Amino acid sequence: MKVPILLFILTIGLFAHAEAQQGLSQRPAYPQASRPLLSCEPGYIWVDASWRWDSATEVYLYQEGHCIKCKRNHIYIPGFWKRRQHKWFWVQGEWIKLKSSGISRSRIP
Repeated sequence: MKVPILLFILTIGLFAHAEAQQGLSQRPAYPQASRPLLSCEPGYIWVDASWRWDSATEVYLYQEGHCIKCKRNHIYIPGFWKRRQHKWFWVQGEWIKLKSSGISRSRIP
């Protein structure tokens, strides 16, 4: 009996976490493309300014462009705004592993 209750609690926690990010009625403007003041070190790439959800203040915060470390056999897909049920949500940029047959296009907007 304890196992089903524990699974139910874990499921509720996962849904609560997934819904913590609030949608916006209007999509904010994309941040302007920015150039690094200095070039990134070897093994790093420049990621333009973006947005991130701050669960403490429950707002989207602007994040300046910055350098991130490259991942071997991966490609970086920048973040983007996605409309879902009449609301806009920021989808955070992420590294996608390259496949021998090419990139999985399921994540690319």
